[in-house]
Amino acid sequence: MSVMDLVHPDFQAMVRSRISKAHNEQSTVPAQEFKCLKLDKTAFDVVASATYLEYSGKPAILSVIRDITQQKRAELVLRESEEKQARSKKMESLGLLAGGVAHDLNNVLSGIVSYPELILMDLPEDSKFRQSIETIQESGAGQYLRKPVSFGELSVAVKTELVR
Repeated sequence: MSVMDLVHPDFQAMVRSRISKAHNEQSTVPAQEFKCLKLDKTAFDVVASATYLEYSGKPAILSVIRDITQQKRAELVLRESEEKQARSKKMESLGLLAGGVAHDLNNVLSGIVSYPELILMDLPEDSKFRQSIETIQESGAGQYLRKPVSFGELSVAVKTELVR
């Protein structure tokens, strides 16, 4: 078994090229990530460098290979955590927006609900406007002031508006 048998087939050409470069230029090639194979043929992530040197008077390549599987897992966990935090911040912002919209809606609706009642107090019973104003008063706008709007309902409305 050669060392190349432990390099994942997808990366063997690249590894051969890097070893040749180190040998031909008698230099060190910078570390690079690729995959190797365990004896049971499962792949794992590594980072490796190759350095040309002479050993017992003969040219040789010293390669340092480090298993970075745990590091890759930690990076994935960190990335997922950052994405979760970003989603959480978006939801917080949406909640603030929804609260502002609810407040503004409440301000508008309070006039629609309150003013017809005030107008009806001073409006004669036989006024041609009485029925229209009573319709406005009974229109149901007041239900929005009496029933708190849940964040879920309002966020759907806000999202729909933002998508357009």
